[in-house]
Amino acid sequence: MTLTAHEQDIKTQAQVEAIAQEIKTTQPLTSQLHPIASLPSHLNLPVEADLQSNKNGQNFMDGCRYLATQYTSFRAIRGDGNCYYRAFLYSLCEKLLRRDTSKVKRKVTSKVSSTNTSTNTSTDTST
Repeated sequence: MTLTAHEQDIKTQAQVEAIAQEIKTTQPLTSQLHPIASLPSHLNLPVEADLQSNKNGQNFMDGCRYLATQYTSFRAIRGDGNCYYRAFLYSLCEKLLRRDTSKVKRKVTSKVSSTNTSTNTSTDTST
């Protein structure tokens, strides 16, 4: 049985939506903090000895060791079209909230509240 182009489009869209739903249910938006030393194993890479046997693997491990000198942990972020923004904003919020200044917390909370209020304001005058 041959499908029309429209039927094939509907079938393809349903498959894409099913895959997206499966990803949403199996992959969290962000993870808990992981030690930076666990980065290679978190990415399901071969053991360090195997990585050291090729130039790209050696460069990657050098990068992991450098990151370990700068950071203590990382969070995995679901890789989707918004992952960069999610990672950036999550990190920014964590840094702001870790500060012990209530002035910064009040300012951020106030900004978020006012933004939330303004985005929920309806411009529909028919009701």
